[in-house]
Amino acid sequence: MGYLYYRGLGVAQDQTKALELFREGVRRGDLESRLHLGRAYADDRNAIYNPVLAYAWLKSVENFYRPIIDEQLSMNVLDDAKKALAILKGALTDGEIAKGEELSWTIRQ
Repeated sequence: MGYLYYRGLGVAQDQTKALELFREGVRRGDLESRLHLGRAYADDRNAIYNPVLAYAWLKSVENFYRPIIDEQLSMNVLDDAKKALAILKGALTDGEIAKGEELSWTIRQ
Protein backbone atom coordinates (compact mmCIF):
# COMPACT_ATOMS: atom_id res chain seq x y z
CA MET A 1 0.00 0.00 0.00
CA GLY A 2 2.82 2.39 0.82
CA TYR A 3 4.20 2.14 -2.70
CA LEU A 4 0.77 2.89 -4.17
CA TYR A 5 0.43 6.02 -2.03
CA TYR A 6 4.01 7.07 -2.74
CA ARG A 7 3.52 6.88 -6.50
CA GLY A 8 -0.20 7.79 -6.59
CA LEU A 9 -1.17 4.52 -8.27
CA GLY A 10 -4.91 3.97 -7.93
CA VAL A 11 -5.06 6.39 -4.99
CA ALA A 12 -4.33 10.06 -4.48
CA GLN A 13 -0.58 10.51 -4.12
CA ASP A 14 0.27 10.99 -0.46
CA GLN A 15 3.94 10.57 0.34
CA THR A 16 3.41 11.29 4.03
CA LYS A 17 0.95 8.39 4.25
CA ALA A 18 3.34 6.24 2.22
CA LEU A 19 6.20 6.91 4.63
CA GLU A 20 3.96 6.05 7.59
CA LEU A 21 3.07 2.75 5.92
CA PHE A 22 6.71 1.99 5.11
CA ARG A 23 7.68 2.66 8.73
CA GLU A 24 4.88 0.40 9.93
CA GLY A 25 6.18 -2.26 7.58
CA VAL A 26 9.66 -1.93 9.09
CA ARG A 27 8.18 -2.30 12.59
CA ARG A 28 6.59 -5.52 11.39
CA GLY A 29 9.85 -6.80 9.92
CA ASP A 30 9.18 -6.12 6.24
CA LEU A 31 12.42 -5.95 4.27
CA GLU A 32 10.88 -4.27 1.24
CA SER A 33 9.69 -1.36 3.39
CA ARG A 34 13.34 -0.69 4.29
CA LEU A 35 14.16 -0.56 0.58
CA HIS A 36 11.32 1.88 -0.12
CA LEU A 37 12.37 4.15 2.74
CA GLY A 38 15.92 4.17 1.41
CA ARG A 39 14.69 5.13 -2.04
CA ALA A 40 12.44 7.86 -0.60
CA TYR A 41 15.32 9.44 1.34
CA ALA A 42 17.54 9.16 -1.76
CA ASP A 43 15.07 11.08 -3.94
CA ASP A 44 16.28 14.68 -4.05
CA ARG A 45 12.81 15.82 -5.14
CA ASN A 46 11.48 14.99 -1.66
CA ALA A 47 11.39 17.33 1.31
CA ILE A 48 12.84 14.44 3.34
CA TYR A 49 15.87 14.05 1.04
CA ASN A 50 18.78 12.84 3.15
CA PRO A 51 21.42 10.73 1.40
CA VAL A 52 22.99 9.53 4.67
CA LEU A 53 19.62 8.21 5.90
CA ALA A 54 19.01 6.77 2.45
CA TYR A 55 22.30 4.91 2.71
CA ALA A 56 21.42 3.70 6.21
CA TRP A 57 18.02 2.36 5.14
CA LEU A 58 19.41 0.67 2.06
CA LYS A 59 22.30 -0.87 3.99
CA SER A 60 19.85 -2.07 6.66
CA VAL A 61 18.21 -4.28 4.04
CA GLU A 62 21.44 -6.25 3.87
CA ASN A 63 22.00 -6.12 7.64
CA PHE A 64 18.54 -7.44 8.50
CA TYR A 65 18.09 -9.73 5.50
CA ARG A 66 16.21 -12.91 6.29
CA PRO A 67 14.41 -14.69 3.48
CA ILE A 68 10.76 -15.14 4.26
CA ILE A 69 7.88 -16.82 2.50
CA ASP A 70 9.12 -16.04 -1.01
CA GLU A 71 12.89 -16.41 -0.98
CA GLN A 72 13.27 -15.15 -4.56
CA LEU A 73 11.34 -11.98 -3.76
CA SER A 74 13.55 -11.42 -0.72
CA MET A 75 16.66 -11.88 -2.86
CA ASN A 76 15.30 -9.39 -5.41
CA VAL A 77 14.78 -6.81 -2.66
CA LEU A 78 18.33 -7.40 -1.41
CA ASP A 79 19.75 -7.08 -4.95
CA ASP A 80 17.79 -3.85 -5.54
CA ALA A 81 19.11 -2.40 -2.29
CA LYS A 82 22.70 -3.30 -3.21
CA LYS A 83 22.35 -1.66 -6.63
CA ALA A 84 20.89 1.51 -5.10
CA LEU A 85 23.71 1.54 -2.51
CA ALA A 86 26.35 1.31 -5.21
CA ILE A 87 24.90 4.36 -6.96
CA LEU A 88 24.46 6.34 -3.74
CA LYS A 89 27.94 5.50 -2.46
CA GLY A 90 29.52 7.49 -5.29
CA ALA A 91 27.83 10.67 -4.07
CA LEU A 92 28.82 10.35 -0.39
CA THR A 93 32.00 11.20 1.49
CA ASP A 94 33.80 8.55 3.52
CA GLY A 95 32.45 10.20 6.68
CA GLU A 96 28.88 10.11 5.40
CA ILE A 97 29.25 6.45 4.46
CA ALA A 98 30.62 5.66 7.93
CA LYS A 99 27.65 7.45 9.54
CA GLY A 100 25.23 5.58 7.26
CA GLU A 101 26.91 2.27 8.12
CA GLU A 102 26.57 3.02 11.82
CA LEU A 103 22.93 4.04 11.54
CA SER A 104 22.07 1.02 9.40
CA TRP A 105 22.38 -1.30 12.39
CA THR A 106 20.11 0.71 14.66
CA ILE A 107 17.57 2.29 12.33
CA ARG A 108 14.11 0.96 13.07
CA GLN A 109 11.55 3.51 11.91
